Amino acid sequence: MESLENKSEVGGTVAESQVLSTISERKPQCALLQTCEVKIRNDTKVTRARLLLDNGSMRSFVDKDIACKLKLPVIRRESLSVFTFGNKSPIKKTFDVVKIELENREKPDFSVKIEALVTEQISGSDLPPSNLKAEIVQKYLEGFQLADSCSKGKVAVLVGADYYHNIVLGGIRRLKGQLVATETIFGWCLIGRDSDVRDVSVSLNIIIEEDLISGLIKKFWELESLGIAENEFSDPSNDSVLQRFESEIEYQNSRYRVRLPWKSDKKYILSDSKKVAERRFERLRRRFVRNPELYKSYQAVLHDYLQQKIIELVPNTCDAERITFYLPHREVVRNDRSSSKFRVVFDASSHDVGEVSLNDCLHIGPNLYPDIFDLLLRFRLHPIAFTADIKQAFLQIEVNEKDRDVSRFLFTNDPTDVSKSPQIYRFTRVLFGVNSSPFMLAATIKHHLRKYQGIYPETSEFLNNSIYVDDIIGGHQNTEDAYHTSTECMHIFREAGMTLHKWQTNSEELRKLWIKEDMVSGDSSQVVEPSGLPFKVLGVSWNKREDSLYFDVQNLVTFLSSRVNSKRCLLQAIGRIFDPVGFLGPFVLRVKLLMQEI
Repeated sequence: MESLENKSEVGGTVAESQVLSTISERKPQCALLQTCEVKIRNDTKVTRARLLLDNGSMRSFVDKDIACKLKLPVIRRESLSVFTFGNKSPIKKTFDVVKIELENREKPDFSVKIEALVTEQISGSDLPPSNLKAEIVQKYLEGFQLADSCSKGKVAVLVGADYYHNIVLGGIRRLKGQLVATETIFGWCLIGRDSDVRDVSVSLNIIIEEDLISGLIKKFWELESLGIAENEFSDPSNDSVLQRFESEIEYQNSRYRVRLPWKSDKKYILSDSKKVAERRFERLRRRFVRNPELYKSYQAVLHDYLQQKIIELVPNTCDAERITFYLPHREVVRNDRSSSKFRVVFDASSHDVGEVSLNDCLHIGPNLYPDIFDLLLRFRLHPIAFTADIKQAFLQIEVNEKDRDVSRFLFTNDPTDVSKSPQIYRFTRVLFGVNSSPFMLAATIKHHLRKYQGIYPETSEFLNNSIYVDDIIGGHQNTEDAYHTSTECMHIFREAGMTLHKWQTNSEELRKLWIKEDMVSGDSSQVVEPSGLPFKVLGVSWNKREDSLYFDVQNLVTFLSSRVNSKRCLLQAIGRIFDPVGFLGPFVLRVKLLMQEI
């Protein structure tokens, strides 16, 4: 294993690092490597393949044939310099990075999602068969699932140290001589030497040089960005995560209470990550001392949460055996927002070295939201258009008391007093920043709407097709229908402990009816927000008076005027364009063609 080497170019666009991964075996008796037969999944597409576990590699790889077969979506591209075995000169290549899900071939609940680099091949030769005598396996592994059938075959996935400990559970059984079985989420994996195995040499030598500018080209050349990629749909009602969620949701005191969608194989390996949270909070505390205004803004947000019972101090009687996790946090200031310019965000993806994060242990859940493109098209169908927002939507859903201790965090009432330990709080509500939160919000709303299918059938159907996260957008043919729908929406969400606010419409008549119901204030007829920012519908600017969608160039012009002309700057500018309908497709395409010439 070689050392990590970093390299950068001052004032330029290159920032690179080197990583070496090497496996080389040549012995009188061949050593078996850690291989598993797994299912590789991309939504509804599934295939079986052999996986090699290599904690001597810093990165994970997947064979190109598998990536093409499953049509794995590319999330970004990375520039690599590959050194083949025995050669001193590298070959410069650009590799796609994809996301894949690896499943136990017999127990689908045992799975892991990883990011992997797509390569032409992982190894030029098949791994050797073990030819293990049946009685050896029966004697030592009877009743246990073997991860690999021990037949000769091609390696399709190499899992490096970045995900190695998400797969290996830690159990070890010594079988015969130097042959050992290690426990993984895919079954028991064989490693070591056996006298019955013939002599074969397998070698891998990869040096990676990462160009950080590749992160700016995420999905840049994908067909998805043009809206013409294949899009497969599945019935979410058949999803086991959703079914379990439905069986555990409760309604108490005019509010819903939910359980977190735990992965059964990950829940009990989650460490508390308290040391990570303490280190990051100490850095934040020092910033509070240097910047008292930052502390005041921070404290105001958390004090409001405490008053609303969104957070609470961890009780002294808390069960010591309960699973805990500490969330680091920081501030985010967004001057381009009309409200909530200062927010405190929590990092559920943080973890200590070799440990898993809270997000690693939770199912993301099925996508229950309608397509943004379809929503915006329906928004343009009717002459009377309106929008609304669910106020603090995630924070209106309670988390079951059994799951609250995985949302602990640290804070202090006096950042200047280092002698006092920070106080420990925890969330009582669903936290934005946890990867399963969008699913839990959508599933809760759909569960609630089913109660009103017989009372308000048309409005329930309207809401089922018109909600995206916490935004409601829609319209009607006339003012009367729009008014009745909007007031029924208010009642339905009030019964779930949620408040609809920020009502906007292109109809002056409808706005006056809302004023009588105290749904809006008298100044809601403005074309822009009081802050001067344009009104947005799912991220697209909307001129209510003209009832037109448009692209607001001011932010982009401001960004470009403060940057030097460079390839990096051009990529950043393109990345700032949010255009779900494709209005700007012809213009963006011209810029992409220009990028090929630079």
